[in-house]
Amino acid sequence: MNNNTTMAAEKTAPPDIAVTVRPIEPRGKLIGYASVTFGGAVTVHDFKVFNGEDGLFVGVPSVRDGAARSGFRETARLMNNDIKNQLNQAARESYVAEVGKLQARAAAVAAPEKPRIREQFEKAGKEAARDNAARNAPEKEKAKAARDDR
Repeated sequence: MNNNTTMAAEKTAPPDIAVTVRPIEPRGKLIGYASVTFGGAVTVHDFKVFNGEDGLFVGVPSVRDGAARSGFRETARLMNNDIKNQLNQAARESYVAEVGKLQARAAAVAAPEKPRIREQFEKAGKEAARDNAARNAPEKEKAKAARDDR
């Protein structure tokens, strides 16, 4: 690359970044995966969303590589700190929005609280006692006549 191309690349504004996050059950610091669309033209999947000591941040996609020192090789690289910061901010906002949607769905689907078994038995016992008290007691003569008819 010549100097003119390098200067032109430095003067361009960073592309618009759209992030879609899929929250998961936390596995250590990993709390989700993200798909990132750069400038509406290129989408990169499998960014990892981590919950670090300084808040949420995005790790670039990687694959296992036995030859690499860390055991993983990055499949994408962000070359500009402004884009990294913009990506992290968009990921935070998307993650919070998705978790909010999940919580709203869970609240809408949640079953109403049922009374405990002990409470159900107590209620049934009271109803049975009330029903028994309302019934007429059998008269002795009718009961005796019913036995004699056999």
